[in-house]
Amino acid sequence: MLAVARDHLADTPTGPRRFGPARIGPVPASRPADVLALVGYEGSVNGYDTPELLSAALRSWEDRFGAVLVEVGFAHIRLLARRPPRTRPDAQGVATEL
Repeated sequence: MLAVARDHLADTPTGPRRFGPARIGPVPASRPADVLALVGYEGSVNGYDTPELLSAALRSWEDRFGAVLVEVGFAHIRLLARRPPRTRPDAQGVATEL
């Protein structure tokens, strides 16, 4: 897996905010959800006590929604879901898992 870390979002004069500089680093993970635990990600300490708990939630989302970790920031992560929840109640149910 490759982990992508972005420092910030940058304003552009030609459109919506775009991503600023990024760093890419290989992480020896068997699945994307395990990257956060392997690198000791602590950007979500307000919601999870350890990165292992967040990785467990992401593994569940990988299985259920085809969600793949695509970006790791200082205090955020970004996922790509191949099969996202299709209704508002389903999406709200997933949101409560955070």
